[in-house]
Amino acid sequence: MKKLKAITATALGVLMYTSVASAAVLFSEDFNAQPDWSPSQGTSGATCIPGQNCATPIPTGFYDYRLAGTEACSNLDGKHNTLNINGLHPRGTGKSFMMWNEPCYSRSGSWGSDGLLGIDFAPQNEVYVRYWIQFQPDWRWDGDGSVGGRAVGTATTSPMEKFMHISHLNTGNTNFWDFFSGTQNKPRFTPQLAKFGGGSYRLQFNLPHSPLTAARDSSASFTTNVFLGAAPLDMNVPGPGGLPAAPRDGKWHCFEFYVKLNSAGGVADGVSKVWYDGALVGSTTNAVWIPLGDDPAQWKWNHAWLGGNNANLYLPANEQWYAIDDVVVSTTYSGPPAQPGSVTATASAANTVSLRWSPGSNGVPFSLNGYRIYYGKDATNLNMKVDVGNVQQYSISSLDPSTKYYFAVSAYNKGSYDSNDNEGMPSVTASATTVSSSTTTTTTADAVAPVASISSPATGSTVSGNVTINVAASDNVAVSKVELYLNGSIFGVVGSAPYTLSWNTANNPNATYTLTAKAYDAAGNVGQASSSVTVKNAVAVTDASAPVISSFTMPASATSLTVPVTAFAATDDVGVTGYQITESATAPAAGATTWKATAPTSCTFSAAGIRTAYAWCKDASGKVSAAKTAQVNITTATTTTGDTTAPVVSIASPVTGSTVKGAVTVSANATDNVGVKKAEFYVNGVLKLTSTTAPYSVTWGTTNYPNGSNSVTVKAYDAAGNVGQATSTVTIMNGDTTAPKVSITSPTSGSTAKGVVTVSANVTDNVGVKKVEFYVNGVLKLTSTAAPYTVTWGTTNYPNGSNSVTIKGYDAAGNVGQATTTVTVAN
Repeated sequence: MKKLKAITATALGVLMYTSVASAAVLFSEDFNAQPDWSPSQGTSGATCIPGQNCATPIPTGFYDYRLAGTEACSNLDGKHNTLNINGLHPRGTGKSFMMWNEPCYSRSGSWGSDGLLGIDFAPQNEVYVRYWIQFQPDWRWDGDGSVGGRAVGTATTSPMEKFMHISHLNTGNTNFWDFFSGTQNKPRFTPQLAKFGGGSYRLQFNLPHSPLTAARDSSASFTTNVFLGAAPLDMNVPGPGGLPAAPRDGKWHCFEFYVKLNSAGGVADGVSKVWYDGALVGSTTNAVWIPLGDDPAQWKWNHAWLGGNNANLYLPANEQWYAIDDVVVSTTYSGPPAQPGSVTATASAANTVSLRWSPGSNGVPFSLNGYRIYYGKDATNLNMKVDVGNVQQYSISSLDPSTKYYFAVSAYNKGSYDSNDNEGMPSVTASATTVSSSTTTTTTADAVAPVASISSPATGSTVSGNVTINVAASDNVAVSKVELYLNGSIFGVVGSAPYTLSWNTANNPNATYTLTAKAYDAAGNVGQASSSVTVKNAVAVTDASAPVISSFTMPASATSLTVPVTAFAATDDVGVTGYQITESATAPAAGATTWKATAPTSCTFSAAGIRTAYAWCKDASGKVSAAKTAQVNITTATTTTGDTTAPVVSIASPVTGSTVKGAVTVSANATDNVGVKKAEFYVNGVLKLTSTTAPYSVTWGTTNYPNGSNSVTVKAYDAAGNVGQATSTVTIMNGDTTAPKVSITSPTSGSTAKGVVTVSANVTDNVGVKKVEFYVNGVLKLTSTAAPYTVTWGTTNYPNGSNSVTIKGYDAAGNVGQATTTVTVAN
């Protein structure tokens, strides 16, 4: 396991990133160093988040886990827990993460086998999550026509299998596992496999998108589909347009998911993409992940769950598994290279076939370490393989003459964080028939070596990017092949003219290299030539941190609203690209149009008086600096003589003492003897919005604030700097799910009681206690609506022996907490 950062929860209840050196890989895990892990779930399941003392600890490097119990159709047969880390089905050697599913539903009648293992990472505007997944070889879908199951194209449900969530997680939100409403886990991207389609089911990637909404609900959710198989369902048939078949062959397959927030609230340019074995199979480029009125910078991606749940009533009803391994969370694509294209096969001798191909494309840059050629005499069973390195031509010899062979080429890479390499989808199959051995000519007594020369690139030249290497080769009889070497290591083999190879120099460090071409004839004679070239590619600079403002000063006093800036300088590890001065302590969005290419030399304030200026800068990657401030006391002719009357302010809504929830309209009336210059809206003393024209009205999203008492203040300013204000105190009541806490202080459990006994309890709630009920032996005796919560109990009306006293506390949202004490009545 290799993890690059950690999330910690603070008293503010937000996700905080502990800064480390910037890296493209935010998290990686191959599970090999993890101990075996299998949390038991029982009837009600189990959950664990940081800070809890759990029966089964969270695996090292992960953030949380959740699994349902047998009541929700998880481990119903008692054979396997839903979540596991073990060595039963690793990718290569070592261990993997395993999920066990069962074909049944929870009591709600929708999903079963619910299990999640959580990963936290540094907040990102865009992020890639990659892993390899293996479904058991006989994985079943309801209505897939398998032995003992329902016929093809029939099903009692539309079967689905979730295996990933990517979201924004707020640890301060008590609805930690809420996927459907409010703000928790929003925005969210939840790829799954599904089988839909009327009477002729098809397997597909089903891709639900759950954006954040202004109403804090699921009204903007939408789904896109990518079909993988034919209709009616056939798990082994590739999908349309070259898409692969479903991952049901018992082999490991790579899924990579990408999400990018929209550039500003309400702008339809958010993105989601899915790659399957290196092939881009799904792309959405118009998602509104964050709505108008919300800042995407506050809702960055920072959490992913492995696993999910299923809705798949397949037959026979035996549990089935899938395994996940080699997980990577990254700021760049980390999966396999794209499928190679333009594969050609040409028989060049009785026992040799020469192949050529070109690199594929999947919409993103990817690393490429080499290619593998799979070949055989049966197009459905390419049972031979050769690793040819990073070349685009190769000749395979020692084949049978007069025989048709089939060939496919795949590309692979391996990052420093990978335990196994990442091999992409094989190319379309090409074929060639070797020539008859009777047509070959035996060369005898040939002692003349071929002549070879490298015509380009020229020796001593500097190269970059993709370079074509051209070799001229001739022989007194015939050239049988040309080999090309890079610093003594074979780079490629060409079986026939023209002897050219493509070299992607970006795969090699900047340095000087020796190219050597060796030309062979049939008699084994070798001629060679060498040249020296220097590789010099532009080196990508990693933007590790936000800019830092080193100086920002203004005069301490001024007589004009436009005040000169006496110093404004900033530094960045790559370069500063924008400057800005505001009167707000809220950082401007990186995509705002108010940034200047050079540092401003003055700032015009909105009013006179003691004013604070906030200086900001940003870099090309969109990182915005912390603010540096300067304070100025502005006195103008208007402020020193004339108007001294402050504006009059009243808040029309919400009125003091009211209860609010969701989106609330805050409206104020502001008048002045001269004129109102601006109105500022504050929540709990923090400035949220400034309005310069009537009507003075804003929308307040209360779900971002704690339930309970909150204050709204409106301040109105005139041109002379006079300020009037009004405040309204309201109670927020949004989705309260926290039950009151109840403890019985008297009588204590196990005590003996007689005569008249005082029953006392402490009852508290995160918002407020609405009422408290007192029960004896389960029968309601009294209800109290105000503290102190104390009643007298006449025990002579109850039998001697054990009796129970129960106290229940209720809040306005209907949540109930209770406590029970058992006492012995002895009258």
